[in-house]
Amino acid sequence: GLHTKVLSDSNISSGGVDLFCAGKERIVTKGAQLGIHSWAGEGISADDLPKDHPAHQYQIAFFTMCLGNDKGPDFYFRTLKAAQADDMHWMSDKEIKKWTVATKFLN
Repeated sequence: GLHTKVLSDSNISSGGVDLFCAGKERIVTKGAQLGIHSWAGEGISADDLPKDHPAHQYQIAFFTMCLGNDKGPDFYFRTLKAAQADDMHWMSDKEIKKWTVATKFLN
């Protein structure tokens, strides 16, 4: 039930974006930077696993809870393709709006 907000000079990435998405109302101010990427561990890269692999289940459930059935799972898989685990993709304003990462976008 908490609200999350990033300011125009905010820079969040990886798990910070996950935490931000947990907000009931998610406010992004133009200029904020939100970075997404895949995860990896123990020699496994998430983007190499099939979509039905059990390793995805918790993140799919999380983003479904945050962003809804229509966007949650697809956004999770978008994060995996956006950048490798050791890299970062900085989302454009258009992407932030498309994926409804922001429930409100302030200019």
